[in-house]
Amino acid sequence: MSGAEAMDQMVARVAALAELPARTAEEARAAVEAAAKASAAAGTTPEGETWATRKSDGGRPLVNAASSIVVRVVKAALGTTLQVVVRGHHFFHTAGKGSGKKAHRKIIPDATDTVPASYAEAIRGAAAVAFGKITGGR
Repeated sequence: MSGAEAMDQMVARVAALAELPARTAEEARAAVEAAAKASAAAGTTPEGETWATRKSDGGRPLVNAASSIVVRVVKAALGTTLQVVVRGHHFFHTAGKGSGKKAHRKIIPDATDTVPASYAEAIRGAAAVAFGKITGGR
């Protein structure tokens, strides 16, 4: 391979880095979902704080909350993001809304929260994998 061909390949790999955010999101989706489900299954907030017990009997609340979490890759004009969603009645707990009988127990981060450490770790790992795939390093 000539020097010019090698340079052309390197330029193409650098140009392909524009795909890094979208590829990272695709790579990270399952790991972020696993992290979100793990904290819910443990009965903790995404930051690791234990949820308040049930007032009725002191038991652990929302034992099935992990099954209500879905993480989606959302592609929009401004870029690609991961969307962490709580489906069904568990939404009312995480949002602190409802009939007034629902206690606020954070299942997923609020829009104003920083990214939880477990999510960030999953995203960093995915970014490294995506970077390696794009640049030919892996």
